[in-house]
Amino acid sequence: TSEDASSYLISSLQGFQMGADKCMEIVDKYNEVANNFAIDTRGIGEALQRSAASFNAANTDLSKSIALVTATNTVVQDPTSVGTLWKTMSARIRGAKTELIELGEEEETIIESTSKLRDMVKGMTGFDIMKDENTFKDIYDIVVGIGEQWDKLSDIDQAALGEALAGKRNANALYA
Repeated sequence: TSEDASSYLISSLQGFQMGADKCMEIVDKYNEVANNFAIDTRGIGEALQRSAASFNAANTDLSKSIALVTATNTVVQDPTSVGTLWKTMSARIRGAKTELIELGEEEETIIESTSKLRDMVKGMTGFDIMKDENTFKDIYDIVVGIGEQWDKLSDIDQAALGEALAGKRNANALYA
């Protein structure tokens, strides 16, 4: 419906802290992806409605966020769970414990220190999730960086890393 479309657009504008003058840019990106990939504009909107602010908090721009949502939804085929995956992963990377508990994550699975998560990822893959001591790389670059080493990891390491980044419930969606 047009009401849903407006809601999705407003969520993206607010989540990515964009001005109203960026509406057409967002619509154009949604349409371009929907015309070329296995997701419609509604699916993109639903996923970003849940995750736009989290992507933004994790230094990930709209285009890269749409790419992650689209790629994940190609396999998962559920925009709502795709949005939850990326919201959860953003919170896990940033060590946002309160946000994770609100998402229903089990407290014992939360790596509370970003330095511990950074050390884990770097130790397993050689990839650093940080640009510098105070700034995370964006989620897209983190996924691509880890993905380049993924096939070299043992099944046990893949499972441990997937759970650390996405949580038990979302790890399979991350693998997508």
